[in-house]
Amino acid sequence: MKAIVVKAIVIALLLTALQVIVLNRIHLFGVATPLVLVYALIILPLNTPRWLSLLIGFVLGLVSDIFTNTPGVATMTLTFIAFVQPVLLRLVLPRDAAENFIPSLAGLGLSKFLVFSLTLTFLHCALTFILESFGFANPLHLLFCVIGSTLLTALFIFTFESIRRE
Repeated sequence: MKAIVVKAIVIALLLTALQVIVLNRIHLFGVATPLVLVYALIILPLNTPRWLSLLIGFVLGLVSDIFTNTPGVATMTLTFIAFVQPVLLRLVLPRDAAENFIPSLAGLGLSKFLVFSLTLTFLHCALTFILESFGFANPLHLLFCVIGSTLLTALFIFTFESIRRE
C-alpha cells in the first residue's frame, strides 16, 4: 500500500508540474484546455482510504489554484472528483475484482475505462468551467469549453495510459 501511495504522489506531482508549466497555456480554438490533474485521481486504487483520496484531491487542487490564480476552483472540482471516483469505479468493476484493483485501460478494458474516465473528466471539466464563469451567461460557449476540454483531456489520458506500465 505504501508503494502505491508513493507512486500516486509522484504521478500527482508530475501532472501538477505539467499542468501548471505547459498545459495551462494551451487553449485550442479558444475553447479547449487540457485539465490532466484528474488523471491522478482516476488511477487511484480501489482500496485507497476515502480520507486519503479526498486529501489528495484537495492538495492537488490547492497547489493548482496557487499556481494558476484560480481561488478554490481546482480545489473544489478535484475534491469532488476524489469523492465520486470510488462510486463510479465500483459501477464499472466486475464483481470479482480484487480489493487492490488499480483502474487502467488494460485492467478495465476499453469500453469500461472509456466510460469511467470520460465520466470523471466530463464532471471535472463541467464543474471547472461553470465555477470559472460563475454562471450561465453564455451557455453555448460554456458547452463548447466543456466538450472541447473533455475531449482534449481524454486524449491526454489515453496517451498517458498507453505509456503507463502496471
